[in-house]
Amino acid sequence: MSHSDDVPPDDEEFLEIGPKRGVAGVLGVRRRPRLLLALVAAGVVAATVVAVVRFGSRPPGSPPARAAAAAGSSSSPGSSAVASSGAPSMSPVSVMSLGHPLLGVGAGWELFGRGSGVVVRIEFARGRITRTALPALQSSGPVSFVTDAEGALVRPIDFVAGYLIPDGQPARVAPGAFGAGGPAFPGPDPRHLWVASGAVGDQMVLAGMDGRSTGVPIAVPAGSSQLSAIPDQTGYLLFPGTGGVYDVRPGRTSRVTTGTVLAVGPTRWLTDECDNQARCRPVVIDRFTGARHALNARLYQAGYPAAGVISPDGTVAAVLAGSPSTRIEIINLATGAEHALPLRIVSVDAGGESMVWSPDSRWLFLAANDDLYVVGSRSREITDLSHMLGTALPALTQLSIRDRR
Repeated sequence: MSHSDDVPPDDEEFLEIGPKRGVAGVLGVRRRPRLLLALVAAGVVAATVVAVVRFGSRPPGSPPARAAAAAGSSSSPGSSAVASSGAPSMSPVSVMSLGHPLLGVGAGWELFGRGSGVVVRIEFARGRITRTALPALQSSGPVSFVTDAEGALVRPIDFVAGYLIPDGQPARVAPGAFGAGGPAFPGPDPRHLWVASGAVGDQMVLAGMDGRSTGVPIAVPAGSSQLSAIPDQTGYLLFPGTGGVYDVRPGRTSRVTTGTVLAVGPTRWLTDECDNQARCRPVVIDRFTGARHALNARLYQAGYPAAGVISPDGTVAAVLAGSPSTRIEIINLATGAEHALPLRIVSVDAGGESMVWSPDSRWLFLAANDDLYVVGSRSREITDLSHMLGTALPALTQLSIRDRR
């Protein structure tokens, strides 16, 4: 049974810190009244944390403890979990209200993140953070992480159980087509996803979050595979194949480039193309007109094609680059000007799901090095989001933006 966004269900632990209805210092706690004093103390500490930390230095003291924030593995949805510290972890679903909007966001878009044993939902306009315990995945291979209008899907590509995380509810075993193995990708509307066809290995099919196929297929081009599909940020898929990279939709296939796709956005593609003398340079392609222009920039790939993301307004791209060390480059798509973020990447999801732009193109979110960072598109200032929010976030590896407008 679904629950309202405003009223947590009975199996949630709800914590609200800050003013409410004009009364300063109101603290509402459900289900755990004996923790009242500890929660008040935690709220005071959170309120005193410095909001923004410039990269390269941290405030005095240790960073937020991730063991206390992350949920450990559990054997079934709704069962209790143990954090890596050995202490009891959060409830199957826990909600924290910070009492104010975050990042000055007034729109209703949300950021989701997946980590080991946990899915996090951040509602910036409401100032709310929801953590949902995720049962242990019976696979160490790649995992699809997709959001839609009703929640999130965590689906290993192996033939093992995946999980649905409906908004405000505990995780449950994913039904129907989601249990067949293979990747899953965002669909053309908020209520459908592309999933690997269990019957035909050279197709992806459109399915609802109930796991039922609509019967609408996408054909995988020759020389490619379901596992190499790249979400195109508009609800369809790109496939690297024989002779280049192809934009594939139901009943239509067109070649994007004979080179490599470096970054994808809803209005632009950024590609790496070479001439007959193997001289290569990045090329920006307008998705609506097909217009192309080369950039005077040199991008040293870190071996992760299509791991870059282009802002929704088409002005800048964030690309995972390398040599001598892996880094994030912010590239102006009009001028080719490059700006390297002052962050050495030690660990990052190689599937292109570690970076996402906000729908208004103001913020880039980056999951790397067991931290979640936010980067201003104009200022290029990079901030540890845990310190900005004043509460510890678990280590996340995959991110997804949900915009239900």
